Amino acid sequence: MPLASRYALALFIILAGGTAFAQSDPNEPPPPRAAPRSVVSEEMLPRAGGVIVFGGDTCVGLEATKELLRRGEKVSVVVRAGVDASELKTLGANIVTGDVLSTADMKTAFTAAPFRVVLSAIDGRDGDWTIDSYGNRNIAAAAKEIGRAHV
Repeated sequence: MPLASRYALALFIILAGGTAFAQSDPNEPPPPRAAPRSVVSEEMLPRAGGVIVFGGDTCVGLEATKELLRRGEKVSVVVRAGVDASELKTLGANIVTGDVLSTADMKTAFTAAPFRVVLSAIDGRDGDWTIDSYGNRNIAAAAKEIGRAHV
């Protein structure tokens, strides 16, 4: 192609709105050109299992449970026998009755459904640290026993 034709072609590209890149280094690749994306969408991926919450009937545990349910998670809340769980039921949580100080109750709680996340918000009310200490130990032991080693 003669030199005058090359200049005419380059001028045509520029006038037609195309891109022409003047590269200073012939070893550098041209800048990337990607198709514009007008809308970026967020997609929820399918999740196997839900969330089990211990201490989800009051305070921080209740607020965490509300947020998980708001986000569309399947949530099971472990509560002691005799606790009023009507608010949790209204929100859509699955209620599991059990005592964190009972290893048998914890094993039963973990068999209620497949869980991918374990959240413990139990605390020792009235200065009783045994609920927090032994309760969390029982939760971790039961989770490990059924194959949920990462608690």
